[in-house]
Amino acid sequence: MDIPEFLSDLRATLPPEDLVTWYHAFGDPDLVDLFVERGDGCTLFATVATWLDDARVMIEEYRFESIPNEALMDFIQMFTVDLFAIRLVRKLFTRRLELSLVIRGVSYTSLRRARDIEPWEESHLNLAAE
Repeated sequence: MDIPEFLSDLRATLPPEDLVTWYHAFGDPDLVDLFVERGDGCTLFATVATWLDDARVMIEEYRFESIPNEALMDFIQMFTVDLFAIRLVRKLFTRRLELSLVIRGVSYTSLRRARDIEPWEESHLNLAAE
């Protein structure tokens, strides 16, 4: 993955109100930490290493351990324009929120405890209930 080209393409495709920042982690030009903050304050964090085929992504408390580099641009774009689903999952005595995106026929899913639901999550839960 060519990091400067990826970042340039990413900035060109995101909504203008979204803020993209990045830095070389540990001063390594082949290791980049990327932050994308949406207009509503929700943040995506990704660690991208040129020598690996996958990136690690976090959206607030949701962790995605392995997003293929070729799907990362689509993943970030879907995050910025709200093309993902959140649902409430109940198991025994726990409640969890599940965030999922489908990219090129592959579903990427992450869970977190359903405490302190954020407004951006509530809007997705409300939309799912309608």
